[in-house]
Amino acid sequence: MAWHEWPLVVFTVFAQTAFGAYLLINLAIVNQEPSNKTAGIKLQFFVWVFMGLGLLASTAHLGSPLRAINAFNQVGSSWLSNEILSSVLFFASGGVLWLLTMLNKTSPMLNKILLVLSIVFGAFFMYAMINVYLINTVPTWNTIYTPLAFVATIVVSGVMYGHSLLSVAKLNTSAITKFSKLVVGAGLVLILLSTVNHIISLNDISSSLYSASSLVPQLAQLVSIRLVLLIVGVGLWLFGCKQGVGLQFFGFALVLISELMSRGVFFGLHMTAGM
Repeated sequence: MAWHEWPLVVFTVFAQTAFGAYLLINLAIVNQEPSNKTAGIKLQFFVWVFMGLGLLASTAHLGSPLRAINAFNQVGSSWLSNEILSSVLFFASGGVLWLLTMLNKTSPMLNKILLVLSIVFGAFFMYAMINVYLINTVPTWNTIYTPLAFVATIVVSGVMYGHSLLSVAKLNTSAITKFSKLVVGAGLVLILLSTVNHIISLNDISSSLYSASSLVPQLAQLVSIRLVLLIVGVGLWLFGCKQGVGLQFFGFALVLISELMSRGVFFGLHMTAGM
């Protein structure tokens, strides 16, 4: 696996998890009474911790935060620049909403404006992130499996994290729990099917120097371990939805590890066409 790309591994997985959790928490509190809405927004502190850690990791890849500032010069023409800008806007708009709520300096109208802006910025951030890696000259990344993997992280890891947080705050209604289980279950099936097909498809990609399937040593073993962690993690989380929040977080932790492994494999599969 490409552990030398750990900043990008952490950044992509943590940011996608944060966005998924953010969506679920806001969905859970949208029709609740004002006090529960306030509690839900305060709970998002842990979402912004995840997002902040992801952004912090990304600076290690850039080498210096100043390089991110320079990248703003290409906003609109570069997906990387779009990704950097939208990540900052997502973090800022959502973070300001949380801070104003903590200080009791907000209003229902301002809440709605900041919420809508943060979701729009976050959605575009996820879209830009996908497009950063859909590179014509990198045949192992320029496939349907890249967006599928990124969306699956939002759906599975993000929803599991969000629901676990809601359970701690006792804001998880039976409807939101049922919805979360359905989404996570569908995401699990998506990951299993897409992973198997992706591994098979690597046999059809090669260059003058090597085949894609040989880029990551012990690929089959790594993928197998990842899938075992994923299945066990989801199982524990589902059980924890009835038995206790501790199991939910433990299951989420296993899934998070499996997603980090998967993303490490993803970056290890980098190859240039024709080389």
